[in-house]
Amino acid sequence: MIYKRFYLIIISVFIFLSACSSGHNVRICLISCPNNFSVLTKKQLIELPEPQKDGFIFEGWYFDKNFQNPLTQDSLRKLNKNVTLYPKWKPIVYKIKYNLNGGQALGELIEQYTILSNEIVLPKAEKRGFKFLGWADEKGEFRENINPKELRDFELSAVWSQRRLIKIEIANQPDKLEYLIGQKLDLTGLKIKAEFDNGEAEIIDIQEALVEGYDCLTAGQQTLTVIYNYDGEEFYCRFDIIVIGDDQDIGIGDDEGDKTEGDGDEINDETDEIGIGDNNTGEIEDDKQDEENDAALRNVFEFLELDNEVWITGVKSGIYGNSLTIPAQYNNKPITKVLSYAFSFLLELNEIYVEPRNALLTVSADAFFMFHQVDFYIKCGAQYFALEGDLGFLFYNIYYL
Repeated sequence: MIYKRFYLIIISVFIFLSACSSGHNVRICLISCPNNFSVLTKKQLIELPEPQKDGFIFEGWYFDKNFQNPLTQDSLRKLNKNVTLYPKWKPIVYKIKYNLNGGQALGELIEQYTILSNEIVLPKAEKRGFKFLGWADEKGEFRENINPKELRDFELSAVWSQRRLIKIEIANQPDKLEYLIGQKLDLTGLKIKAEFDNGEAEIIDIQEALVEGYDCLTAGQQTLTVIYNYDGEEFYCRFDIIVIGDDQDIGIGDDEGDKTEGDGDEINDETDEIGIGDNNTGEIEDDKQDEENDAALRNVFEFLELDNEVWITGVKSGIYGNSLTIPAQYNNKPITKVLSYAFSFLLELNEIYVEPRNALLTVSADAFFMFHQVDFYIKCGAQYFALEGDLGFLFYNIYYL
């Protein structure tokens, strides 16, 4: 039986070839087809196959690789020589539908792709009062990306978990906490942390919050309030800044007492004689002595008086000595800080004496002129004195007496 069929096939091919010998035979080579050739005569019209390719639609056969000359039924009938035909392909466009469920995407939502596209990374989303858990497809499976080789449409839904804000707090103070009169508020470096009832915490974009309470024309300590609205409820946290002005602006440093004439050494001798700045001498005997001490200090320093401490913001313009003594207190409050530029115009100053104290004194490195040389003579323990800031611009020695 097998041999009989084989002989029938041989006979059929022979008859076909004999028939073709009387006409004009042409050979058609089909690129990308498994059976990549056919035989055609003028009396015979064959239907060319349509190839298949994943992710593409077949758009027809062409005589050239650039797809400028398409094959038509008319051109097929007029063939009189062997030809090679090329298939033209068009990528299938697949769609992606997103259901944000009341949220907002934090990146581009790519809504279509083809097999030629790059991998699609799905963006995160946000929704006030909720935490974004991810994107789920039609099967409920979470996805972080879409592989273009999957070759199908997608419908993705944002999945949320509700959470309640408990409080906000300062996570990092602003870089700038000291201002001169008239300077604009600078919130660079300020970070606000939000804490939620599910134990999570995150940093708030400061652009979404409101900062109130700054008065650039009023000297002194100011408490600024950060206001953050979350689901219609306002949350608050606070931080302090200092606005530095002259004595009249901040309401301190009246003109009681005459200015002491002479250089800085003479002033230091006077302050020693009246017994100021020494916490080991005990309580001041009476109010009159206290007023005299403070008046003498006001002749030397410019102060910023806070609730429980005092900062030195500068010295009087007539003080040009090479030595200066920093007392322990002013107006019965400890002097705890020497601010930036406080001694910047005292080019001859090269000795700083720190009186005995029970509170930490912090001296800013840029309180002095750049690349200045100064020796510190400390009459208290090391725990009560500190230099802060960029010490690379200050040449200094510290001696504990």
